[in-house]
Amino acid sequence: MRPQVARSMNSKAWRAAVVAAVSVGCLPAGVRAEPVRSGVYRAAEGPDVASWLEIRDGGRFRYVLSAGALDEQAEGRWQSDGDALLLYTEPKPVPPEFVLKHMAPRTEAPFSLKVSWPDGGGIAGVEFRIGYADGTVTEGYTQEYGWTQSASTPADPVWLELYEPIHRISPRRFDLARGTGSVDITLVPHDIGVVDFTGNRVWTDGDTLFLGRDGGAMRFKRQDVR
Repeated sequence: MRPQVARSMNSKAWRAAVVAAVSVGCLPAGVRAEPVRSGVYRAAEGPDVASWLEIRDGGRFRYVLSAGALDEQAEGRWQSDGDALLLYTEPKPVPPEFVLKHMAPRTEAPFSLKVSWPDGGGIAGVEFRIGYADGTVTEGYTQEYGWTQSASTPADPVWLELYEPIHRISPRRFDLARGTGSVDITLVPHDIGVVDFTGNRVWTDGDTLFLGRDGGAMRFKRQDVR
C-alpha cells in the first residue's frame, strides 16, 4: 500500500493537534516511577488517537499509532534503566527523502512543481518554499497534480525547499539552474511511518504508562488480561 501523506498538513492548526496527540504532559513532580510490567498498554489521549504499546518479556516491544492522517509503528528492543525502560527501534529505520527526478528549462508556461512517489503517483500536501532571483519567496503545498505558479509570481526561481513535518521528513533544498521552468521530485519513502526510538524512556505511575516523546510524554493505560 502506498504511504499516506496528510492532505491538510498545510494547516498549522491540524499539525498542532497531531503534535499534541503525541506529546502531552509529563510525570508530575515528586511522583516516583514504578517498575514497568510487561503487557499491552493502550493510549489514553482522547477519541482521535488510537495507539498501543506492547512490552514483551525477553526485551522486545511493539508500538502502533493512528491519529488522523498519521500512521506510525515501531518494534525493537528495550533495556532496563532503573525502574524505567529505554526503547530502541530495530532495525534502525531509513528516513524518507526527496530526490530530484527531472529539471526542465523554461518555456512559455509558468513554473511548475510536482512531487511523486516512485511509482509516479502524485502527492498532495508536501509543503514547499521557492526563492526567486529578486529575493521574494513563495510558500505553499502540493496537490496530486502538482503546483503551478500564478502569473503574478516572479518568473525566475533559484532555489526550492521541500519539507513534510508530520512524518518528520527532513527539509531538502535544491538549487535551481537559472531559467528552470519545471521541477519533478520523487519522495522515496524508505521506512516512512516507522518511528526511530533511540533511547526513548518508558516509565509507570500506578496503571498509567508514560512514553517520552518530543519533550513530553504519551500516556497509556494497562489492559487487563482475562
